[in-house]
Amino acid sequence: MQKIKLLSEKKIGWKTIVFFVALIVIIVVVTLVGSIESYTGTPGFCGTSCHIMEPAYESWKGDKHRGNTEKKVASCVQCHYAPGERMTLKAKAKGVGQLFTYLATGEKEIRKATHIDDRSCMASACHPKGDFFTKKLKYTEREGAVPFEHKAHMAKAIEGQVLHCSSCHRQVPGSKKHFEVSKDLCYTCHFRNSEFNKGLAKCELCHAIPTNSLQKQKNAEQGDNPITHQSLAENKVPCASCHLGVVAGTDDLKPQACHACHSNPDVLAKGRNMKLMHEKHVAEQKAGCLDCHIPKQHNKKIDFVNTTLQNCAACHPGQHSYQVMLLAGPEREGVPQTPALMQAVNTNCLACHIKEEQLKGTMVAQGDSQACVSCHKAGHREMLERWEREVEDGLRITTNLEKEARLAIGALNSTMIPAAIMEEASGLYEKGLEDLHIVEYGNGVHNKKYSLMLLNNAMINFEDALAVIEDAQQ
Repeated sequence: MQKIKLLSEKKIGWKTIVFFVALIVIIVVVTLVGSIESYTGTPGFCGTSCHIMEPAYESWKGDKHRGNTEKKVASCVQCHYAPGERMTLKAKAKGVGQLFTYLATGEKEIRKATHIDDRSCMASACHPKGDFFTKKLKYTEREGAVPFEHKAHMAKAIEGQVLHCSSCHRQVPGSKKHFEVSKDLCYTCHFRNSEFNKGLAKCELCHAIPTNSLQKQKNAEQGDNPITHQSLAENKVPCASCHLGVVAGTDDLKPQACHACHSNPDVLAKGRNMKLMHEKHVAEQKAGCLDCHIPKQHNKKIDFVNTTLQNCAACHPGQHSYQVMLLAGPEREGVPQTPALMQAVNTNCLACHIKEEQLKGTMVAQGDSQACVSCHKAGHREMLERWEREVEDGLRITTNLEKEARLAIGALNSTMIPAAIMEEASGLYEKGLEDLHIVEYGNGVHNKKYSLMLLNNAMINFEDALAVIEDAQQ
């Protein structure tokens, strides 16, 4: 009893009191911070307490990642923080930045694109990289299911580009889904810089060849072998025969796309460095493909006749290539660079082709001497006719010499003439023929001076070919 009495009568020092008070405060603070930390990490806090997160929260509520029960919910912090990152100093700094953004803006949406680490998607409880990467999936559209495999796409390496989950799985503007794969993204990669039905644009990569008959009436000669897409494929009938135009649009970048984010001239000057652009924007997840690229269009419902008529190159590839070459007047072996006089003032085809004439039932724009008068003087009316006569005279002489050289080479007996001599004579002839064709098919009046120089060079090559033959025969 005496001992207990002494303890009860002993005075407690002020340091002890301070210690216990501080300990209680720390416990309370830790508890509060833990509670706050737990609450602020819930989707409800993000969506209902933060005005700029409301659209994202509403789309998340209808997304399959929310699940039907609380156990299946994929919360905001599970995706927007990489595994193990949430409690780090970097994450805290990120959270403070988001708080200041919230307090400082009155906007109704976040302007900066979100960053999702691939590890968040490929966590063991979500989409582990193993079997999921090789799993055969179906990208379903109205036209049918398109086969898809993640591994095939993640392994693709466009120069400088490293794909991430969020490269394809993004929130599409105007969509109520939290994120999805836009068909425009598929078309941007598969149709960019690719010829119709070739390479990444090959139809069979996405579409199974239909087996149903294309005939509306039976043909007795066809028997039990109806015309199908498969029979057409086996006979190598090109898809463009019926489907040209289902892919439309340009391959260029969006005009002024770089200026939306950059103003530094040194940075803008690097805009055409594809490897660098992909490294900085795609690999580092700083921008989406459609932020820079104009999406291609893929539409089944088209006017299959007019689409072809409007695409001259479908039937007339390189139709005016010789005319373009004459106007540019590039340097060729034996002929110096000699651009047409009107190149310096950017005169195009429409300046001279002002006369409409009907050719085989089609209106064609022809060149007319009146165009010369419109820009120059009345005396220039005869200029076009004079140029035509000079080019025609040169063509007649050169064509006769070409025929003589061609017949001489054709008459050679290869058993008597060494192969090296035959090759030399044929090479000279081919060089002359190239120059002749440029003037003949490109209409030499497009650049009279350059045309006469080409014809002169062609004649030199034909004469040299004849000389080689004559020397060999002596």
